[in-house]
Order: sequence, then C-alpha cells, then structure tokens
Amino acid sequence: MARAGICDSKIPSFPARKSSDSLTFTHPERPVRMTSPQGRGGGHGRHGKPQGVSLLPLATFVWGAPGPRPKPRTRTEHCLVWVTRGHLGLDFPRREHRLGVGDLRYIPAGTAFASIPMRDTEGYVALIPSALIQDMRAILPADGIAGHIGATSPALLECLRKLAACEAREIFAPLAGLAEILEGLSPLDRHAPSRPQQTADRPLAERFLTLARHQPLGQVSVADLARKLDSNVATLDRACLAARGMRAVEMLNKLRLELAVELLRQSNQTPAGIAAQLGYSSLAHFTRSFVAATGRTPDAFRAQLC
Repeated sequence: MARAGICDSKIPSFPARKSSDSLTFTHPERPVRMTSPQGRGGGHGRHGKPQGVSLLPLATFVWGAPGPRPKPRTRTEHCLVWVTRGHLGLDFPRREHRLGVGDLRYIPAGTAFASIPMRDTEGYVALIPSALIQDMRAILPADGIAGHIGATSPALLECLRKLAACEAREIFAPLAGLAEILEGLSPLDRHAPSRPQQTADRPLAERFLTLARHQPLGQVSVADLARKLDSNVATLDRACLAARGMRAVEMLNKLRLELAVELLRQSNQTPAGIAAQLGYSSLAHFTRSFVAATGRTPDAFRAQLC
C-alpha cells in the first residue's frame, strides 16, 4: 500500500472553488512527495522545533501497510478526515468504518488504520504532529471521534484555514477551536444507518474476497467466482451489498485497484503489464480507472513514491 501523500514542510497552495465558504482542494500545483511517518521526525523540524499542520485534499490521502488488501498501519500524527463528496472506507484492526458526505473522523496518533480514496471522493485531511499536542497541551480528545458536521461548515472551514496558515508557535488557538468543534459533533448514527456488523450474508462476501485475492484476475469474472462458491451473481451481489455496501463487481474493482497500488509501489512492472495482469481491458482502461479513483495516473502515482 502506498504511503500517504504528505506534502513538503511548507503547505502547498491548493486552488479553491469560487464559493467564499469553500476550501475544497483540487490537485496540488506541485507533486505530492510521499514520506513515511518516521520521515517526519515525530513532528519536529530540522532544528527540533515542532512542525505545523499539513492540510491535504482527501483525494490524495492513500495510507496503509503492504499487502494484497490495505492493512491498518499507525501514524505519528493526529488525523482529521472530513468527507464533502463521495465516500471513504477506513479499515481498523477489528472493524471497518464508512464515511459519507458530511462525516468527520478524528484519529489520534498511534491508531492503526488504512485508507484509500475511491471515485469522486472529495474532502480534507489535516495531519497534526503529536509534538504540537505535547508541547502546547492543546485539549484534543485522547480517543477517536466519529461524527457528522455536514458538507459545509463555516466554523470548521475557518478553523482549517487557520491551521493551514499558522506556524507551529501560533497554532494553539485554532487547535482549541478544533477541540470545541469535535466536542459538538452529532453522532454519525443519527444521520446514516449503521453498517451491519454481523449478517448471514457476510461469510459469503468474505469468502468471495478471499477467493478473488487468490485468482488470476485477468482470467476470471464475477460469474466465474460465484460458480466457484456454489452461488450465482444475484445472490453474491446481495451478500456483498449487505456486508460491504457495494455489489460484487464493485468489490472486485476495488480489489483490482488495491493490487494495482501494491504493484506500482513494490514492483518494476510497467502499467501495461499491471493492466494485463489485473484484468483491465487495456492500458487506457486501467489508466482511466486509476485516475478516477486516485486523481493520478499510474506513472504519476509511482513517481510520487520516489
């Protein structure tokens, strides 16, 4: 799984929409450089001073440990994730969490999770170095928080603007404001139905994913996999919708994307070779799907890992 798209020490300028209360990012004006949490020095700069907050467009935030499926991995920063369009799946060691439009998730430093933005996902990610909390004793929650704030929130937008613009020594006030916003969140389950934790269809969906991970995806279809499971496409679709909120073909496409990210990160295979291996009809088909899901071409994604 690719490392998260963390920007250089200076927060890049992201073009905003014309609306005066919008902070929606498009792609950075310069490539995002991939670094690991360790590479950030635990939130301190070269001279031992705490670094400021990094603010990223959610579409570029790819995070997880290596593996056929993204595996939860810890970060040294506190993460604030806000979805303003589309949806985002966050995988934790013992559960999955699905964020929809207007949902907000605060993930404390040291929490293991995996994240990969999918098609049409927009929003924001604020990465807050843990050293800021230690040095300035801002009152942020010790535990994770999930809530609903809406697709637009003037108070949160203003807080994000201040966090992005402030230097580390000026960060206390906007962090305190963020703490107040988190305390006032509405629980997610008041605005969206909770995902079933256990259903009769979940075992079939899980067996489908397990089988798919061990098949040559360039040579099998959903119908082929359904037959191998002594089932059919309609039954498999119902099971996948109940367990994961998506049809079988959507789960298979998501798996293809996750495997493509792994191959781009860990191998020297060309995008054309990856496309053929994972069952895309052509390199153009692979490129379109990859750009739609991540906002970058396969070559651009690989270049950012260097």
